[in-house]
Amino acid sequence: MTVEGQKKRKRKKRSRAASYQKKQKNLKLTPIDKHLKNLQLWLLSFSVLVVIVTVSILLTTSFGKMSGYSMLPLIEDGDVFTVNKDVQVKRFDIVYLTPPNKKTEKSIRRIIGMPGDELFYKNDELFINQEGKPERYLNDKKNQLVGGILTPDFSLASLSGQHKVPADSYFVMGDNRQSSADSRDYGFVGSNQIIGKVESKIFPFN
Repeated sequence: MTVEGQKKRKRKKRSRAASYQKKQKNLKLTPIDKHLKNLQLWLLSFSVLVVIVTVSILLTTSFGKMSGYSMLPLIEDGDVFTVNKDVQVKRFDIVYLTPPNKKTEKSIRRIIGMPGDELFYKNDELFINQEGKPERYLNDKKNQLVGGILTPDFSLASLSGQHKVPADSYFVMGDNRQSSADSRDYGFVGSNQIIGKVESKIFPFN
């Protein structure tokens, strides 16, 4: 190809490119196109947010089901709850756990003794580190008793031979004290056996 031919070819390419760019500049989005584009961006952002929230919930939340009558009247057999796995549990929290004597089962109990606590019951009253601790969640059951006590006297020493709750362990009890299998029977619950804190009941709906 001659030099003149090459120049003509280049001029044609430049002309086509300029024509294409001009056409692109002349293209304008209609109001409907702009609305659809904004809607697409919003849907994409919303979808990403939903994925992030869902993953976060799955990582920190599980579900627990009550089996038995140890937590009556607050929690009934068959009740289903959300369980927060990402929370530091404290005294009187209701927790979902694996009992030391039944490692294939799960149960719901209330934390009474924290690591390092000395505790005992005397005349139906809880004492932690020699200080009385009211258990208001038991008031209704105590008021229903006629000439009896809800929680018989005991101490950690009488149950386990230890005077304090060991490190990384908890002493748990059911609210239905007269019919509950708990730390009085199977001993302390390790922190690795506590799945999380029981929060909202999701079934039944009443």
